Amino acid sequence: MDNSCPIAPGFIVAAPSSGSGKTTITMILIQGLKEKGLSLGTFKVGPDYIDPEFHKQIIGHDCYNLDLWAMTKHQIDKILYNLSCENDLIIGEGVMGLFDNMSITQNSTADVSLYTGLPILLVIDGKGMGQSIAALIQGFLTYKKDLKILGVIINNAKSDKHITIIKQAIDPLNIPIVGFIPYDEGIKIPSRHLGLHYDKKIDEDFLETLSKLGQNYIDFNLLQQLISNNSQTKKVQKKSNVFFNPWGQSVALAYDQAFSFVYPSMIHMWQDKGIEIKKFSPLNNEPPPNADTIYLPGGYPELYLKELSNNYTFSEGLRKAAYKGLKIYGECGGYMVMGRAIIDQHNNHYSMTGLFDNEFSFVEHKLHLGYRTVEICTDTIFGKKGTRFRGHEFHYANYVTYPQSNFLFQSYDSYNKDLGLYGQCRGNILGSFIHIIDRIDD
Repeated sequence: MDNSCPIAPGFIVAAPSSGSGKTTITMILIQGLKEKGLSLGTFKVGPDYIDPEFHKQIIGHDCYNLDLWAMTKHQIDKILYNLSCENDLIIGEGVMGLFDNMSITQNSTADVSLYTGLPILLVIDGKGMGQSIAALIQGFLTYKKDLKILGVIINNAKSDKHITIIKQAIDPLNIPIVGFIPYDEGIKIPSRHLGLHYDKKIDEDFLETLSKLGQNYIDFNLLQQLISNNSQTKKVQKKSNVFFNPWGQSVALAYDQAFSFVYPSMIHMWQDKGIEIKKFSPLNNEPPPNADTIYLPGGYPELYLKELSNNYTFSEGLRKAAYKGLKIYGECGGYMVMGRAIIDQHNNHYSMTGLFDNEFSFVEHKLHLGYRTVEICTDTIFGKKGTRFRGHEFHYANYVTYPQSNFLFQSYDSYNKDLGLYGQCRGNILGSFIHIIDRIDD
């Protein structure tokens, strides 16, 4: 039986820099193509959890992450296989600037485009530019000759005169203009920590705004023609490996507004192996259901400290599970909730579950951010000593008292700088600030 599948047609939305409007325009395109009756699969370049949630809210199913540094080719190809076999089109959203790397290796949006064969749809912020926009676009067209740029969308067009100036400047470049999006304060999304605002759902009014912007300012007929003209020949294989095996045949997954930073690729791989996922909500004071493993992912528990501190049924349920010897693993926000207390930015103390003796504080707001390679310090349920994973770290919390023993990981950044010892391991209870993405194949 042939377990290969050609990568579906599509494109990746990219820009010269962050803040150009990639996410908003990606959402406009997803909404517009969905309204045309197309089945869409989406992905986000890099480890970000937040933008994929916006994709998911529009298309109604999971958005994946694709990361050339943190993921093995096995995992990337499995994701591309799932996206291609289940959808008419694939839409990717890039990260930072088109050619910007987040690590020492080739890991840019351009590199993902070359790996997948999906061309780039380039978003240019036209604010404050006229004829100069042509020089900018020409630079991107010629910087990497083997990179296919499908067309451009101009964001923040101020007026008809502004549009005319830009059209005349771009015309000699022979690059299709797929749309001009006007400047509109009403479609800006406020930031939350490292990405977009995450603790609010997209409402119907916002979806209607996206729809109207697409209908009025995007040439979807041209876009679909450009997509169909871009031949795609690469095939990907269906993979069956699981990079992070849970411990047992069932996983109790904390999943709500406070705990939602979960990579769909991991959950889907578990489900492919017949592992049952049982979701529960600590925020709604639900105890962990009966399962072999309890998984507390990251999220924004700091937004709900009062509720979590008062949710005795959840806390006591987790402590009872630990007492029984169940396997419990927490990442970032989940790890902090496993500690004794969390102190908010106003120095208010909130008691947590106490599985670890640590306290964490937001009083001194310090950003901890970056890719991480981690190596298990000792034999654990996570794997044997020396087993290596790749992941990322981003948080503003700090230890009040740093652990002195029973560390889980030795950590390095993406440039192999030694960052010291991370996380904790106490029997079957494990946790750290690292969001695990993949296991490194030796």
